Amino acid sequence: MEIVHGALRKLNPNALFMLRTVDHKEYIPEDVQKDFFNDEPFLKEKLKTLKNVITDTFPETNVKHYTVSCQKHDENGAWSFTGLSGPDSAFSNTIYDFFQHQIEFLYPLDPSPQDPLQIQREAHETFLDSRSSCVLGRDKLLTQIENYVINGNLNKSCSPLLVVGIAGAGKSALMAKSAQRAIQLSNKGQILNMKSSKKCNVFFHFVGATPRSTDLASFLQRLTKELRPVMHEVLCDLDALITLSYNLLENPLTDPVIIFIDAVNQMDEDKNQYLNRWLPENLSDNVRVVISTIEGTSSHQTLRVFKSSPTEIICGPLARESRQLIVENILRTYNKRLDEEQLGMLLDKVGSANPLWLTLACEELRVYGKFETLINKIQELPDDLISLEESVFERFESENGGALMKACVCLLEVSRHGLLETEVLALLGEEKNIKVSDYNPESEKINELMSNSKNQEEATDAAQLNINATIKTISKRVQDTYVNEDARENEESTDTKAKQKERAKGKQVNFLPARDWAVIYRNLKPLLRPCGDLGEGRLDFYHRSLSKAARRSLNELPYHLEQLLDNNRLIRCLMDWDVFERLYSEEFSIDLLHSWLQCGGFRIASAVYREQLGILRQSDILLVVYVEIVEKVYGFLIQAGQYSEALELMEERLNDELTQLGERPDKMADIYQNMARCKSEIDKAQTYKQPDQLDDDKLIVEYGRKCLAYRQQFNSPDNKYRCALANILISHHLSNVADITHETEPREEAFVAIDAAIEVFTELNDIGHIAECLMTK
Repeated sequence: MEIVHGALRKLNPNALFMLRTVDHKEYIPEDVQKDFFNDEPFLKEKLKTLKNVITDTFPETNVKHYTVSCQKHDENGAWSFTGLSGPDSAFSNTIYDFFQHQIEFLYPLDPSPQDPLQIQREAHETFLDSRSSCVLGRDKLLTQIENYVINGNLNKSCSPLLVVGIAGAGKSALMAKSAQRAIQLSNKGQILNMKSSKKCNVFFHFVGATPRSTDLASFLQRLTKELRPVMHEVLCDLDALITLSYNLLENPLTDPVIIFIDAVNQMDEDKNQYLNRWLPENLSDNVRVVISTIEGTSSHQTLRVFKSSPTEIICGPLARESRQLIVENILRTYNKRLDEEQLGMLLDKVGSANPLWLTLACEELRVYGKFETLINKIQELPDDLISLEESVFERFESENGGALMKACVCLLEVSRHGLLETEVLALLGEEKNIKVSDYNPESEKINELMSNSKNQEEATDAAQLNINATIKTISKRVQDTYVNEDARENEESTDTKAKQKERAKGKQVNFLPARDWAVIYRNLKPLLRPCGDLGEGRLDFYHRSLSKAARRSLNELPYHLEQLLDNNRLIRCLMDWDVFERLYSEEFSIDLLHSWLQCGGFRIASAVYREQLGILRQSDILLVVYVEIVEKVYGFLIQAGQYSEALELMEERLNDELTQLGERPDKMADIYQNMARCKSEIDKAQTYKQPDQLDDDKLIVEYGRKCLAYRQQFNSPDNKYRCALANILISHHLSNVADITHETEPREEAFVAIDAAIEVFTELNDIGHIAECLMTK
């Protein structure tokens, strides 16, 4: 029955039949032959028929034959079969290979790239493909942009090209189509007036189209990596990224590139003032930049006052013929159309010159059920975009979903990077997320302490004592409020903990029923886009194929607490190790750094995390796991510029590695390199030379040499790169030693170290670090 129902009836491709080839009976002892052979003709015929059905039904890949033999063990006289197991067994290898192939076929490995910058690039490519598919009524603008891409500014200096228009004017679609055309022109070699014979690269960035695309540091990381693909180290410091971007965009040796930046005005508000710092007024002859922005914004005003006088292209109202084509295309999708009177009245509306307004209006008319009064409906449509959107949402709420629809729209809007469908269903499945409750803030004691420490960067020496006192007070408050609470929980009985764990394990997520979600999604679908931005009329919504279902609440909660100015709960949130590990990035922890700036600063973050590490150390956590968390904490402190505190944690980490973890060479090399880097940064921060500077320089050189001693055991390109970075530090501080002691030997050693670094960077074609080496030399 298992064969019939599990394989034959379904022709199951995952069924494998292993048929034993019957050899002579004399290979099997007589006393056990009856267990393997049956001489009754009926049973033999039945078995033969089953085998014939199997071989006739399934292909050869699903039917295999095997043989076994019997072997007697001399020591105990027992018999056993051979050939059924072991590395040389055809039987076991056949089964293993078959099911491995089937599993790989059914569940292929995820081909998604692991590099965060490559993931970003693919997301922008997806957005470009979706937005460039249908662009109507912009042929003249496309030609103007194409002429700039091909020839540059023929009559002006090398300045950017601006695409300016109001919200919803179709700038993103225009930029996507232009970028797509530029790629085609580059592939055909039709881009002219470049000072290099190399193929022209095309870079595009749609601000708001993907998570993190509004963050300036993330954008500049993408840009610099595209302009300098040989760069092994991704810069983290925003100032360094700004400087590097500016230099690359004005450097005549930069490889040919066309850059499209859409909606630059939607960059994070606190970074808008950096626009003229990373974008030079006069570009390299090999660089052409096309930027779109909303008219009248701060970014537009900044670009207009460039001395190079950038050319502006106005993405203005649509021509009447283009409006008509858009209406006909949208309604044709649903097998609908307007008569001449209705179409004329719609096109006469002031708002119809805006593509987004026209799209929303068509959606409203499409679902309107009374053809007799459709003229009245067209007359009632508001002329401005925002009013039309408000009327759309009011209709959604009154006709479909009610409170659920309102809650869904609100959740999508307040999410920073959009929501997955499963997340929306989970949030709407909880009644507390639908009904609005009064906000009851927690104790404001920590908030008061935060406000007292906001101006710590401007503090005098006397005020510095107050800051230290504040940190101690906060540390004590955290200890009393949160740590003691954890201690009380640890004192609970084992039975109580087991019950709590069982309840947590059995907790079920209440998802919104599919029938309710279908009503909401059907109405919101025209307004949703696979890659969202927070401009007028658009909602964020990310499909599962573009975002893994990670623990997104860990990203969203700190952001919402920031917006609520609830520093008390924000600190408690950031203290959670799950939140820390989710927000920490080895390259640059943008969100984590921003959150701590909002709730008190990095010195408070240092005090809180070190306090938490002390508690974690005393728990039953494995030391290997603990030191990994320590590495991330001092990595974060380095990013935050808290070098002294990071150095103390590294010394603790070094002691653990030496005494308890076996002195692993790769870990020892990383620790010594980070210690040298931190000590060097502390040394650079000193305004005047101190008496003990010579000892510090010698200690940094010692750290660097120990790092190199461990790294000599490895020979990867990345290891060579890290060795070269260590040699730069060694050379710099050996030069300091030579300056202080007036000895020639440290100077000669410094030259040897810097020459070794130059050799590696030359091999890697890392021009930036070669320049740094030459300056050090």
